[in-house]
Amino acid sequence: MGSQKGQKYKKHTSPATAGEQNIDDEFIAKNKATEESKSILSGILQLERESKRLRGADYKGQWTEELFMEYIDKMFEYADELGIEPSIPMLRLWLDISRETYVEWKMGNSYKSYGIKRAEEKMEMLYHSKLDKNAIPQMFKLKTKYGYVEANQTEVIIKNDVTAENVDTLVQQLGLNK
Repeated sequence: MGSQKGQKYKKHTSPATAGEQNIDDEFIAKNKATEESKSILSGILQLERESKRLRGADYKGQWTEELFMEYIDKMFEYADELGIEPSIPMLRLWLDISRETYVEWKMGNSYKSYGIKRAEEKMEMLYHSKLDKNAIPQMFKLKTKYGYVEANQTEVIIKNDVTAENVDTLVQQLGLNK
């Protein structure tokens, strides 16, 4: 047995004497996945399986406009059933496309572009609807995904001709010359 500052530590010489039994409960509790994260992961995997099931084995990546829109709507319905918040990565997983293909479709001029933009608008509406309950995470999503900014706007109306002297006077009056 080794000792360090008066404490004794066991040497683990076999699998029977090593492992969780030597780690305190607090450490184990902190490092285990939460039930919520397990549930979310399980939901994501279910969503992926359902997407593949709906597409079928003979799927070749070709949709009609109507089927594409219906397929995206099914993602929202299924996500709601599972209690998972829809997101752009979820939509890519559902459509079984890469980030690059997603951007290409979104920037295009076809029904796929329209369908993707419509789906993003639904997600944006969802974030808006949750602002009262959980403002900070929802604002973060709106800022990062949809370009929202917090800004103050000041309107300055100039009634006189703009000269260097007028600007200097105005700067002094506003206390900005300090």
